[in-house]
Amino acid sequence: AASRRYYNDQIAWAVRHADHILVDSYATRDDLGNLLSVPEDKVTVHMLGVNQGFRPLPPEDIRPVRARLGLPESYILFVGTFEPRKNIPGLLRAYRLLRQDLPDAPPLVLAGRRGWLYDDIFQQVSALELTRHVIWIENAAQDDLPAIYSGADVLALPSHYEGFGLTALEAMACGVPAVVANRSSLPEVVGDAGLLVDPDDPAAIADGLRRALVDDVLRAELI
Repeated sequence: AASRRYYNDQIAWAVRHADHILVDSYATRDDLGNLLSVPEDKVTVHMLGVNQGFRPLPPEDIRPVRARLGLPESYILFVGTFEPRKNIPGLLRAYRLLRQDLPDAPPLVLAGRRGWLYDDIFQQVSALELTRHVIWIENAAQDDLPAIYSGADVLALPSHYEGFGLTALEAMACGVPAVVANRSSLPEVVGDAGLLVDPDDPAAIADGLRRALVDDVLRAELI
C-alpha cells in the first residue's frame, strides 16, 4: 500500500511541481511524457556511467572471491533485486529449456537482495527441479561485484522493465556478454554490444543464452 501511494501520488505531484527533471535514459523520458504528460523540454537525459572498479579482473583477483562465495569456475549470472519486475521466473523457465538443449550448461547464479513478492521465485526453483543448478548470493558486498561479474560466462537480465539497467553496463565493463530484454531502457544501454531477447518468451531467452555460451565468434564480438 505504501508503494502504491508513492508511485501513484507522490511521483505525479513531484513531476508537476519540478522546475526541471533529470533522467538517466530516453526510455524514462518517454515514459514521463506518455504516462505523466511531462513535456519533453522539461526533461534532460544524462545516461549513467560505470564505476572504474568494474573492469575485467585477472584470475588471481577472481579466485579468492569465487572460493569465499562458493562459486563454480563457470556460471550464468543475474544481478538485481528479487522481485517480479526482474522476470526471474521467466529466466528460470528459460534456464530449464537451456539445460534440456545443453545438459552441461553452467549453473545459474542469482545475486542480489530480496524485494517484494519474492517467495514465488524460490518456489519455482524447486518446482522446475533446478535446486542443484541454481546458486543464490544474497546481499553481495559491493567490493565483490567486479569479481562476481568477471568470473561469469554471461549476464542474463530479461527484465520486464528497467529505468536504466546498470547491471548490464557493469557486466559489459567487466568483459561479460549480456543477454537482456528488448524492453524499456535496456536496448539503449547495451546498444549493439548485447543480445536482445523477448522477456515474455523463455525459448528466446534460452536461445540468447545458448548463443552467448557456445558461439565463440559472437562472444568475442560482444566482449
